[in-house]
Amino acid sequence: MSIDSSRAPQPLDSSSQRVQIHQIQKETSFSTVEVSLDGRPPLTITPYHDTHFDPHTQLEATLLKVADLIQNSQTLVKPLEFKLENNESVNFKEHKVSGNFSMVKNYLERFKNFLSRLMPNFAVSRGKTSSSVKIETPPAPAQRESPKLKEASALEAKQALDFIQTLRKAKEKGEPTFEVGGKTFLNFNGQAYQIPEKDKYGITSWKLTINGQPFEINEFDQGAYHGVKTEGFLKRQELLAEAAELYLTEMTSTKDYTIGKNKEKQYSEDPVITKEQKEELMERIKRLETQYVESIKADCQIDPDKIQSDHGDTYYQEIHKVAEQKIAQLATDISYIIRSSIPPGTNRPAFNLKKLAEYEKKQVLERGRPTIINTFYIDKGNGEAQQFVSMQTPLSKTTLPSTIRDREGLANYVRTSFGVLDANHHMQVLYSGIRHSSYPPIAIADSYKRQAIATQNVRQGLIDAAQNILQNTDIKTSPEEPLEVPLRSMILLTAKQFDFVRNKSYGIMGKWKGESETTQLEESAQALRLFNNRVMQIEIEGKEVWIKPNISFMNLGANIGATNQSLHGILPDASIQAGINARGFNALEEDVYEWASAKIKELEGEVSVEVLSLLENIIHQEGFEDKSKKQKDLQADLDGRLSDLYEKLEMAQSQYLHSNAPAVTSEINKIQAEISSLEKQLDATHKALLDARTKAFRNKEYSLEQNLRILMEKDPEWPDETRTKVENLQQVLTLHFEAQKIFHYRKFREPEHVMDFQVAYNLLQEKMGHVNEFFCKSAEDRTGRIDDKMQENLVFLALHGRFPNEGDSAMLQTYATAIHQYSASQNNTEQNSNARGEQIGAKINPGIPAKIGKLHAVLAKQIFKKAKKLKPSEEARLPSRMP
Repeated sequence: MSIDSSRAPQPLDSSSQRVQIHQIQKETSFSTVEVSLDGRPPLTITPYHDTHFDPHTQLEATLLKVADLIQNSQTLVKPLEFKLENNESVNFKEHKVSGNFSMVKNYLERFKNFLSRLMPNFAVSRGKTSSSVKIETPPAPAQRESPKLKEASALEAKQALDFIQTLRKAKEKGEPTFEVGGKTFLNFNGQAYQIPEKDKYGITSWKLTINGQPFEINEFDQGAYHGVKTEGFLKRQELLAEAAELYLTEMTSTKDYTIGKNKEKQYSEDPVITKEQKEELMERIKRLETQYVESIKADCQIDPDKIQSDHGDTYYQEIHKVAEQKIAQLATDISYIIRSSIPPGTNRPAFNLKKLAEYEKKQVLERGRPTIINTFYIDKGNGEAQQFVSMQTPLSKTTLPSTIRDREGLANYVRTSFGVLDANHHMQVLYSGIRHSSYPPIAIADSYKRQAIATQNVRQGLIDAAQNILQNTDIKTSPEEPLEVPLRSMILLTAKQFDFVRNKSYGIMGKWKGESETTQLEESAQALRLFNNRVMQIEIEGKEVWIKPNISFMNLGANIGATNQSLHGILPDASIQAGINARGFNALEEDVYEWASAKIKELEGEVSVEVLSLLENIIHQEGFEDKSKKQKDLQADLDGRLSDLYEKLEMAQSQYLHSNAPAVTSEINKIQAEISSLEKQLDATHKALLDARTKAFRNKEYSLEQNLRILMEKDPEWPDETRTKVENLQQVLTLHFEAQKIFHYRKFREPEHVMDFQVAYNLLQEKMGHVNEFFCKSAEDRTGRIDDKMQENLVFLALHGRFPNEGDSAMLQTYATAIHQYSASQNNTEQNSNARGEQIGAKINPGIPAKIGKLHAVLAKQIFKKAKKLKPSEEARLPSRMP
């Protein structure tokens, strides 16, 4: 059976005699309220708020107390202080608003129209909080990572969308424009900005820089087409010419050298080529590129109607084959032109396709990664449409593409956010989390170096998370009172026994053939555990900060190889996975219990004893008390020893990076062996606890489902604020119940459910305020598909007030089709190699063009494989004018 947690919205009705609310137009993140105070003419105010805002319980009391204190005097004798939703404070005194709040503009917007009538010239300042007079509001939960991420995403989206609206209005008002290469530019504040036109697919794409950060903003009309396009082939081809130009540019400043008798380098007087020679070569390459552009436009036009028909796969395959051949031929020709024009040096081999692929990676790295914001519409089903935002923000100064995994840093390291957008560009963020590649640099053969860098990558991630939590706060930390950093990771690797053979069978770069997914899981797990529950000192912007990471994680594959219907899937899971998932699931159960208990306690006095009892029964845990106590006792006994050992391991790894000494590797092996012995003890107790939990859940499943159903049917006359709290709790408990069923019955091995648990895990962790991250090998295909499925569920939640269940599959599929086109996930893939698409597999993704997307995505590497079999064209063989 499935649970329906939908709720009908309840009408608002003012009961105050002094404050009369005549009309309320409530949007997602703001409301327009027409209100009369003490019989005076009505005022229109626009409070900006989160989804829990209730104009009566949160607005009336504030208006009355502000009015009473301000209206009778132009100067307040005592300051007025009240608490905001996030527990920040605001003071009103002597025509000024001050406080320790971080988002000055957003909070003042709530009261600016009202206060401007009462206090004509009030100003804004920041100051220390006073506690002379207080308006009590319900206490807010402790500030964790997710609200900070949401706040940052909403602000970024609004600033960017406001700015392009400003540019549009400036053009409409007649600000000077000019044309360059058929493109329109606008002079605004002394800078030129391109003003794009909507393309034939219904998309307006902006590329601009705001406050030093590059942005790519894609505005999709309702029904816009954003599947594979002819333009995608042209973009892939364009990167080849850019890579060639980068190489030739380097050659204008590179001097060949020989090694003298004393092993000194003896450089030549002149660079490999002059700037004039570079221009001559680029002219030949550009001329060839133009010919291929025209050829692709003529022979590879894609009709959106045909591509979206029942025969779309076959239709695209035929076009793709032709385009792939042309792009591969250009790669062959570019390689030939450079190789035949620039002879090799003593220490510089001749240019070839491998070198061209290498410079493609360098070009992608050098051009950087923009913040991507996609806005689009989804039909509500009633003739109206809701606008949504999918965005990704780079989290490192230089974002590594997935093709570069031979150094410190995470590939595709971004903050991913999704939410509802209103007409004023206010984004109600429904989810914000982190996605990136696996922690070890998989192209490094040296396992000690690889593991040490994985450790550094986790440390940097924790620093980034701590910095985000501390942003705009004055939290003090110490070894005795460290900042908790609650990190919850969902790993998406398909780790199998005997997988080690893949370490030598898959080519990535150089002689080392890449790291298997089992080894990636082992090294990612070690790096994460290394910091768990360790009190450690870090530095943030020059300040010393003490943190204590609270880390748990799970691993479940998200491809066909992770199911029971594939040859790869029938192999047993990697031995480490059972322990990882027992720990991770037990931690999830404790997280939900702790969070739900706190939320139920907040409802005391607001809902009936019957409802409280029902909620307590739903979250009640029993049947495994002895196993839980045994696990916790062992954990407490081993925590100190493990913390010391992991600290020693980190020190030894750091020493190895600087010395590569054999003695250090022996020390690392010794420490790891001792750690492994202790971790296996913990694994055993967690597995026993998980077995007991599974048995207890199956015994309680029916009554649990019935209690949840009864809770959904409760519909008393609660105030809106209470109703919102109960509905939020219902959503979490229902989603948690579905996750429990999937995990305890191992339904994640079934193709139709292979991604459901991972989606539920991420959404639950983010809703509970934890730092949520998820990753596969490269953070492109599996990570992107999980991101998209989360967004599908969030669209359903936004439009229907609940998460979907099995009976909603048809409606959810319509959202999946839209999200697959419009989300920022495929833009992220495109940033790696100009080959937009996800390699996600059609068997586990029915209803979306998975085959087409995979074909388009493999253009990233496939063209070089194909180019090896081709000969230079006649045009490429034309003689060069170079000496």
